[in-house]
Amino acid sequence: MDDNVKTQESQGIIEKIPNLDQFFQEHPEHSFMAHMGVFKLSRETTKCRMVFLSNLCEKRPNGSSISHNQAMWPGPCINQKLSIALLHLRFDQYLLCFDLKQAFLQIALNEVDQNKLLFLWFKNVSKGDFTPEVYKNLRLSFGLRCSPTLLMVALYIILMIDVEHDSEQIRELKKLIYALMYMDNGAVTANDYGSLKFAFDHLNSIFAPYKFELQQFVTNNQNIQDEINDTLPENVPDTVKLFGLRWNRQADSLLTQKLHLEISADTKRLVLKSIASNFDPYNINGPILNRARIFMHELQTDKLLGWDTKLPENKVREWRNIVKQLNSTPELSIPRVIGDRNGCYRLIAYTDSSKLMYGVVVFIQDTETKQASFVLAKNRIVNKQLEGKSIPSLEFQAIFLGTETLIELKRELSGPLCVKPVNICELVLCTDSLVSLSWINGYVNKLEKMNKSSTFILNRLNQISKLCEENPVKYKFVSGVMNPADCITRCVSYKQLLKTTYFTGPQNLADECLVAEVNKPEIMEVIVPNPLAKADPINVMIGIAPSDCKAETGNRGEHLVPLDRFSDFQRIVRVNLCVLKFIHNIKLKLKVKYPDRFGNFNYPEVNLHLEAYRNVIR
Repeated sequence: MDDNVKTQESQGIIEKIPNLDQFFQEHPEHSFMAHMGVFKLSRETTKCRMVFLSNLCEKRPNGSSISHNQAMWPGPCINQKLSIALLHLRFDQYLLCFDLKQAFLQIALNEVDQNKLLFLWFKNVSKGDFTPEVYKNLRLSFGLRCSPTLLMVALYIILMIDVEHDSEQIRELKKLIYALMYMDNGAVTANDYGSLKFAFDHLNSIFAPYKFELQQFVTNNQNIQDEINDTLPENVPDTVKLFGLRWNRQADSLLTQKLHLEISADTKRLVLKSIASNFDPYNINGPILNRARIFMHELQTDKLLGWDTKLPENKVREWRNIVKQLNSTPELSIPRVIGDRNGCYRLIAYTDSSKLMYGVVVFIQDTETKQASFVLAKNRIVNKQLEGKSIPSLEFQAIFLGTETLIELKRELSGPLCVKPVNICELVLCTDSLVSLSWINGYVNKLEKMNKSSTFILNRLNQISKLCEENPVKYKFVSGVMNPADCITRCVSYKQLLKTTYFTGPQNLADECLVAEVNKPEIMEVIVPNPLAKADPINVMIGIAPSDCKAETGNRGEHLVPLDRFSDFQRIVRVNLCVLKFIHNIKLKLKVKYPDRFGNFNYPEVNLHLEAYRNVIR
């Protein structure tokens, strides 16, 4: 730690304050920060890092003290989510990764900010002199709330703004680098050796004018990797870390760390810690971990168990059986490459639910080659609010989760904030629940029977409709035996998982029609929002008929039902209302099922009950 401080002082990153009394008089706004050393001996570069604890503050009797983090504006979150940043690296055949050396420490601070970031250290640790001395930070500190935003703003200036003197090829390279940046981790992708070699040769010249040094180059192109290895004391291993996962450069595949649970965990806190230590942003190991997650959920629902209470003997035995099974599981991997970054893609989600869990599995498909790749999976344990719901309701909750996931992925991959957007041309969601599809069909076509649906279903239908306003989603049926989401909602062993379509998707994923075996085509494919309803809006539940509204029942000179057959006025109105509803629904179904033949049907926005009165009283 002392060596770290001395090194930073010699590099001009920190500065010792010689005359404290004079400094405090001239700068009464000064403030101090606590700090600690973080040691990671496994790192190849910085094994000891000084981290400032900007969330701590001095306690005062009046309670008016605040921390540095509370006093500063964090700025907007410019960074991508880790899972999305990793997903962007899966396009193109070749990948070249690198790291910005001490990225935060390359950003200078103005004097006002420097005086508020003081800290204490010893005079000479090596000689046993522990007299405290005061230093101030001249550069951006690691651990401040605003540090990530300031770093990304600096990179935006370097890569996106300072480009007026660059060639078009360099501009495109800078744009790609910024699109693939995650904090101080950078990358470049390409489909040919020439493009990757050009990027590798120009990376240092792009960052050097701003005093950013690059390090830890690694790629799956052997020619460039050989050139990199010539500058290193030893060759880069075949498997390296990549955003929390592991990247096998030779096989070009992504792996999670080997599953490991702590067999000695005997409290609820230790069990949760053991499960959460398995980092898996894509849920590659999700089906295998489900058994441990359900076990943890059972512990949480037991009100007699505290966080540090020893588990009963039967629970300890169950946990040990789970640990033995999971710890013996071999590593799972998925191919890194999805396809060409400039290609056109379709996002396809599969949803399913059991009594214990519901979830979604998402694939991305190249519309030209029909190649499908596993993207991610999400699942949720059925909580107290949902445990009394029927399976169709849980299936619909899974559809809502799937819709949210699709819209979020579309926004992150090709939204307006993307520098290098991926062309996502279609969103598709497949479910094996015909009941759920009929609910969606009835809602988007404004069928009156939806008034009888439960509040739970109607609320989610409204939420799905609002989500799909951002981008239309096509809902389809898939048979249960072909649904890969079945794995993410159940406890599956390693051997069972390898026999499923969890990582590959159904065999007919490339087929445009996934529902050929079903004999109800009118509800097997529903688009939200409904393009037909958008062109001819209808509302069978509320509305006032315009004064010039004509009945859809033929000649206005004749009554829909002969009046002389009834002696009660209200009965006549009810019969007319039933006939109008019947005609209305038949025409609506015909228009939806056969738009080519019955596309000319027009549905005015009417109140059918009022129209029934008008049919009787002329």
